[in-house]
Amino acid sequence: MANNFAGTCAKLRVDFPAHSVLCVVMPDLTPFDPDRLELIALLLTRVGMIMEDTSALAIQQPPSDPAELRCHIAKLRGHSETIMAMLIAAERLVGTPGAAPEKRATM
Repeated sequence: MANNFAGTCAKLRVDFPAHSVLCVVMPDLTPFDPDRLELIALLLTRVGMIMEDTSALAIQQPPSDPAELRCHIAKLRGHSETIMAMLIAAERLVGTPGAAPEKRATM
């Protein structure tokens, strides 16, 4: 499993160099658990990709038909729930102190 993550993360470092910041932000994870750090990088990269794809949907002219508008909103909500689940998973992998992620996730 580590070999697959290593190859994927090596490609991500080329495609998405911003994630190399994780090594600076969380240096304590790097020496003893590189697989965890790579998994966090993959989760955050996927979150960014979903945000990028969803932003086009969010800023387009909303449908005027109420049924289509409900569907439009449901799609956006589904994407946001996926993003939130990935962020909660990343927080748990980091071991973020504080309140439970579910409590902080409410709007």
